[in-house]
Parts: sequence; structure tokens; C-alpha cells
Amino acid sequence: MAAPTPTNDEARLEAVRRTGLLDSRPGRVFDDFTALASYICGVPIALVTVVDRDRQWFKSKFGLETAETPREDAFCAHAIMEDALMVVPDAHVDQRFTNNPLVLRDPMIRFYAGAPLKTPDGFALGTLCVIDRVPRQLSAEQRTALQALARQVEAQINLRQALEDIAAVQKEKQQFVANVSHELRTPLTSLRASLTLLGDGGAGTLPAEAAQLVSVAGRNANRLLLLVNDILDYERLGSGTGLRISPTVTPLATIFDRAREVIAATASANGVGLQLDPTSLRVLADVDRAAQVLVNLLSNAVKYSPPSGIVSTHVEVINSMARVSVTDQGPGVPDSFRDRLFKPFQQVEGSADHRKPGTGLGLAISRGIVHEHGGAIGVLNRPDGGARFWFTLPLAK
Repeated sequence: MAAPTPTNDEARLEAVRRTGLLDSRPGRVFDDFTALASYICGVPIALVTVVDRDRQWFKSKFGLETAETPREDAFCAHAIMEDALMVVPDAHVDQRFTNNPLVLRDPMIRFYAGAPLKTPDGFALGTLCVIDRVPRQLSAEQRTALQALARQVEAQINLRQALEDIAAVQKEKQQFVANVSHELRTPLTSLRASLTLLGDGGAGTLPAEAAQLVSVAGRNANRLLLLVNDILDYERLGSGTGLRISPTVTPLATIFDRAREVIAATASANGVGLQLDPTSLRVLADVDRAAQVLVNLLSNAVKYSPPSGIVSTHVEVINSMARVSVTDQGPGVPDSFRDRLFKPFQQVEGSADHRKPGTGLGLAISRGIVHEHGGAIGVLNRPDGGARFWFTLPLAK
């Protein structure tokens, strides 16, 4: 006898689909529950079932090879109509099941006990059930244990769905950030170019006051563009797609020259000297991305250096890698902060009132870029004060 169809079956089926359980990969957690249910109840078969529109599908099966059965034959289709544990001591004498194919043929069910699995809003998804090929009863302790296990299975299902919902929201958030950042980058790039043209006299000589305003606006446009680029890079890292790199054989000096062009004006404005070691080494690297890492380290070194301080670089070969070090004469990195230094949104100062300008993303992005190259990045405090940040790039063969 087929089980009656619940009056809310369409809503129930929608709840089943939302869980993502149907036809999902096996899970060790669910397999542990069926093994435990079999052991506690002393039966050869235990299942976590999901009742679909026309079938009963097994999320986990212990002692049974079949992956699914027709819904019209399923004992669980009856069990989901119940609020509590449904027990069939002997299917041969139960009118609902005497002619059931699952009773007359493999797996030759005689005993069945199934606890319904429900969503938080009360929709029955399927059951945690145990099956035997001989008539039997469960003790009060076994009934209690089976129902307790069913609640744990429900909790796992609900947790699984919650994590998937969070992942979906996070993906939408990342896509939104990426879209907004892309939309901002184009007009900001155009604005910066226009301000640079004005500042260079492209529209004629500006009055001193106007030139000052253009200069301030240009610096702010640069800061905004750097912020947008950092957000885009961080979004790529967070989404798991990785940063786009195109390694080529290039002189390390080229990367140094790119970085010097970007940072020289900032260092001069802060009264900090730059000493970049000459080098003849060639590396396998994405020039723009490697320069981005070096600019970030140099920028931080300048930012934290005292007036008249010196920021220097040093290059050495370690195994098959070129190791680039950037040394400053600042306060160094507190030992308590080192574990967080290369994580997003971290800056050394704990007080917002004393925080240096920046997004707190630069070192996290730099770590991602270096790792994409197969290198490493880190920091050491110098005994005489200051910090030495370093990163490695593969040498060109």
C-alpha cells in the first residue's frame, strides 16, 4: 500500500531541494550516524533517506547497496507522515506492507523503525531508519537513542544548508564588490589622467591657488585608485580565483626601476632616502605584480621611517630563489602582531587615531602575489631597530 501524499508535499519537496541533499556526494558524518544506528539497534541495515517526488534516495546506507527505491514502495514515505518514531515490528502482518516488493524481495524487510528528519520550519525530508530481516522490537533505550541520533542528523542537515547559504551570500557579496570596483576604476583612471594633464600645464599655466588644488585632487585620486585596485585584488584572492600573473624572464633591476618610479616622490616628500641595490640577477616573474609587492614594502618602510631615515634594499641568492629584503629605520613590528601582519585589514597601530593611511590590504595582497610565483614572504626585526621585510622570486634558468 502506497503512503498517502502529504497535503503540503509541494512545499515539502521545495524544502528538500533547498537542502541540496539529493544526489549529493557521500558524507562521512552521515555514514557515521548510520553505522552507529545499526550498532545501537542491533540490526544489519541503517539508512539516512530523502523522500523525493517519485523516489526514496539514500544519503547514507549501511548494510545495503541499493542507492534508491520507488517512493510508492518506501516505508519512509509512511514515516514522514508521523511526528515521532514509526515502528513496524513485523511487516508480514502489517496490512500496509504485506504485499510490498521490499518485503517480498530483497532486502526482505520484516522489521522497520524510522525517525522523521525535519527542517526547522517543520517539513519532513526523510528519515533515519533501521531495518532487519527478522521480526523484532526495540527497547525503550534503543528508541530513545535512535531518536537522539535523528536529531543529530537533522542538525547536520541544517548546518550543511546554513553553510551553503552563507557561501552563496559571500559569493554575491564578492561579485558586488568586484562590479562596483570595476565601475569605479574607469572614471578614476580618467580623472587622474585629467588632473595630471592639468598639473603639467596641458591647459595652460594655472594660477598658484588652482595648481595647489589640482595637486591635492591628484593625490587623492591616486589614493582612491590604489584603494579600488587593492579591493579588486583582495576580491580575487578571497574568491579563490587567484591573482592574474604572467611570469616572464626579466632582470630584477627592471622591477626595482618600476618600484623606484612609483615611490621616489613619496619618499622625498617624507624626507626619507632610498638606497636600492644594483643587481644583475634575472628572475621568472610578472614584472607589474612583482613591482607591486616591492612598492608595497617600500611604501610601508617609508611610511614608518623617521624623517631623514634611510630605506634600503638587499638582494641575495638562496637555493634557486632571489631574496629581496627591504630594511627601514622605523620602530619595527611588535612581536604580538606578527601572526596577523599578512592578514587582511591589519595595521600595526591598534588605535584608529594613530593609524597610518592605507587599506590594510597591501601585505595580504603581496603575500598572495608572492605565493602565486611560488615564493615566500616574511619579516624580521633588526637588533639595532627597524624592520626587514623580505620576499623571494624564482631565479630564471
